[in-house]
Amino acid sequence: MYGSTWNSNAHGHFDSGWSVGLGACTHRVNTLAEKLQILKVATAPGASVGSAARKFGMNGNSLFSWWRLHSKGLLEAQRHASPLLPVRLSSPNTRLSL
Repeated sequence: MYGSTWNSNAHGHFDSGWSVGLGACTHRVNTLAEKLQILKVATAPGASVGSAARKFGMNGNSLFSWWRLHSKGLLEAQRHASPLLPVRLSSPNTRLSL
């Protein structure tokens, strides 16, 4: 699988161990390299998106979205996206002075 960071869990799914979430819900965050590796497995001859999604413990719709973005050259472009900037909100009664 992808490098030495992938581990097979008890269900036979592969997991690099990174997840983001609050409480009981977690959202898996994949790097571009991981997404490309998963797409390589999913698009191999004889493979199916559904079986690849199950193998990696993810939703088939997410994998299909990655494939669609990749086929348009947009998946790789995401890493060049503008960073988020910090924003500080003030109360509606506060006036800005310029």
